[in-house]
Amino acid sequence: MRSPIVTGHSLPMGDAVAVYGLRQLAAVARRWVRTYAGRRIDENDTLALLTTELFANAVRHSRSGQPGGEVVIVVSKTGMTTQVKVVDDGPLEPGAGPRLKDVDVEAGEGELGGFGLRLVADMATRWGVLYEEGHTTVWFDIDRDDER
Repeated sequence: MRSPIVTGHSLPMGDAVAVYGLRQLAAVARRWVRTYAGRRIDENDTLALLTTELFANAVRHSRSGQPGGEVVIVVSKTGMTTQVKVVDDGPLEPGAGPRLKDVDVEAGEGELGGFGLRLVADMATRWGVLYEEGHTTVWFDIDRDDER
């Protein structure tokens, strides 16, 4: 079996890893973020949860989930803020991309969706989406709570 990690780098803007775009590798992304974020347990838990959601979205909704696809994860720390970027191989359809939508918890089982980005919006200090050079980056910041 080949390694789930395509490549890893330490960059001026943080640490980065490329993981094959397979749903079952979300756990690899989660563990990697916990290791490289190096924050308190509860902060690492939040970072790992949100990364897992964005990884799953990238695999499900972008070309990263197709054969040979990959998802790049970048973690950077600046003082009181940890930023995670999840970069996919671009949308499956032109003009498609991540968007925040209303979540209907009463919907039927086949209608579920939209919880991942909603979690990011609710739990992150800041977040956003960038489209550049055929790739989509969803990023989020978690500010450290100095009072704990």
